[in-house]
Amino acid sequence: MRFQALLAATILLAGIAVTAQAGEIELWVDHDFTTYLYNPTAADVSFDGYLIFSHAKTLDVAGWDSLNDHVADRSQELLDNLGPDSLSWGEISPNAAYVAETNLAGISVLKAGEKFAIGKPFGPSGPDWSRDQFSYNLAATPDLLASSIVPEPSTLILAALAGAGPLAFRRRAARSLRPS
Repeated sequence: MRFQALLAATILLAGIAVTAQAGEIELWVDHDFTTYLYNPTAADVSFDGYLIFSHAKTLDVAGWDSLNDHVADRSQELLDNLGPDSLSWGEISPNAAYVAETNLAGISVLKAGEKFAIGKPFGPSGPDWSRDQFSYNLAATPDLLASSIVPEPSTLILAALAGAGPLAFRRRAARSLRPS
């Protein structure tokens, strides 16, 4: 019974999207690795740059859907979601180690409670939760780059699975030792 409850809790946890907090904007990564800029607060956040950094150099530039890409072919979506000054985003030499953008002529506003998709920069294998970082620049404080290490959400899942194996083995061993 405990094993079934543990397995159910593990499955439930695996389906929850993960966020990595960096001050007021978070990087939200869904279970399929679609990634969003996310504002979980009750206030709008103005920003003019962001960076996703991978120590393991596992970012997928082709999977990243930059704000600059939106300027080129989905400008109305960008205007509707990030404001009138959002048409001047530029990529900063993206590669497997980092993807970064800056707003060259203004600021963008991520509305309270809103998410904005930026593709799948972590690629098909997903983020390296222990080593990838997300940073952004608040427009109100141009010298401040807020930064956070993306947390390791799978640690709890792995620990649960690691504990489930010996528990199941112990139960099976106890059953086999019972007299018939």
